[in-house]
Amino acid sequence: MAFDTIPPACLQGDRRCGLWLVDASARVYTDDGRWEFAIIGKNIGGSIYPVADQTVLGAVTSDQQSVVVGNPLEVIFQLTYRFH
Repeated sequence: MAFDTIPPACLQGDRRCGLWLVDASARVYTDDGRWEFAIIGKNIGGSIYPVADQTVLGAVTSDQQSVVVGNPLEVIFQLTYRFH
């Protein structure tokens, strides 16, 4: 993973680092409402963003940090049957 794609402001803990996370979904269902098919996309822009960072244990300087990034693009297919 290329951490150079994360905006520097995000790595410095600035919560206003200018990233957008976009989710979307589309659903198709039968007339009686028993069957439903959905496709769900999360982080469809594929943004790489930090969710946590910390100074590395035993680091010599304060600029040695570990970064945990959020989930990449996720695509979910969902099929639902409702018992009436």
